[in-house]
Parts: sequence; structure tokens; C-alpha cells
Amino acid sequence: MRLRRNRLGRTGCFIVLDAMLERIRHENTVDVYGLVTCLRTQRNYTVQTEEQYAFVHEALPRVLFLRSAILVTLFLYTMSFI
Repeated sequence: MRLRRNRLGRTGCFIVLDAMLERIRHENTVDVYGLVTCLRTQRNYTVQTEEQYAFVHEALPRVLFLRSAILVTLFLYTMSFI
């Protein structure tokens, strides 16, 4: 899961990931395609390649899993002091 190519596409991937995490937190929904389409109306070539689009779809569940694992670890750590 590596991103090469140009900077705008890579930056767009991270913008999409960040925005999707915010959306999940507030609305509990995911729409990568819709967000990429919306971003492209504001800035062309935001997530340019199929590889970059696939990266977003692969990275999002991993980030969510890691976030959950960190929260559980912190919870268990704090419970050990009670």
C-alpha cells in the first residue's frame, strides 16, 4: 500500500481520509466516491489514479481499526489504576 505519482494525488488521498474520519465520527456514514467527486469540483486531480483511490479504501478500515485498538488500550490502562 504505497503511493507514488505526484503530490496533488497523494495530498488528496490524505484529505479524503481525514474528511472521511470526521464524517464517520459525526454522521457514522462513509461515502468515499461522493467526497472525491465533491473535492474534484473544487480542485481537479484530487485522487488521480485508481491506485490512489484503492489506497483510500484500504487505508480507511486500517485507520479505524488502529483508532479502536488505541482507545481500548487506553481504556484498559486507565482501568488498571482503579
